[in-house]
Amino acid sequence: MGKVTAPLLTAPAGALVEATRPALPRRKSRTHRPVPVILTYERLTQTLIVAEAAHSRFLTTIRLDTAGCWTQEVTVDGVLLARLLATFQPDAVVTLAYDDNSLILRCGGSCARFNRIEGDKKRACRGGGRSVPLAAQRA
Repeated sequence: MGKVTAPLLTAPAGALVEATRPALPRRKSRTHRPVPVILTYERLTQTLIVAEAAHSRFLTTIRLDTAGCWTQEVTVDGVLLARLLATFQPDAVVTLAYDDNSLILRCGGSCARFNRIEGDKKRACRGGGRSVPLAAQRA
């Protein structure tokens, strides 16, 4: 377990659910292909940007009431994140933090950790017979 290196951000669960909904597959299955999602905090506008990392299929901006200072982009599996966020009440407040290895979500008495997809890996996810690189690696 890594040490938490970023201050906490708080966001409404309903806004996070709507931002991550495009990451969900159209059909439910027992297994899923990971959809890398990047969470970025813009300090000047106090917004959290949720974007799909591989193909930039969606990008959503969430306005936050409290200020924070995330210094890194956090990339996690959007399918797992969306499925967990859908279980929270829309008016609940979700606290987000990250450390070297994971994204940490807290809501009420529950706490969940999502492994980060490392930026230095060659590929973020596998789909079919070929791998899809992250958007940052294509530039």
